[in-house]
Amino acid sequence: MIITLTVFKEVHNTWPAKNGKPAGEAFDLLCMDMSNPAEHRMEEMLYYRTKDEERPRVWGKAVGTTLQVGVRKSAMASVATQRRPVITTKHTKG
Repeated sequence: MIITLTVFKEVHNTWPAKNGKPAGEAFDLLCMDMSNPAEHRMEEMLYYRTKDEERPRVWGKAVGTTLQVGVRKSAMASVATQRRPVITTKHTKG
């Protein structure tokens, strides 16, 4: 399924190594679903995690742009962890 996302904000996060897990870093785009018809849109904001190869092309200039994302699955987090949904993609255009 192809969805249309508008980038609202760029979000950079880092976290330390903990309990034997390595430290990490994420470059995410906080997006709003602008797909049509409107009644099929996801109501919450979505995080699109950029891939290493696309980061130099989009990071720092993505806010206000539109992405078309082929969604393979939406990794909806459990209620217990209180994590936000993250989009995992097949392909992007933008």
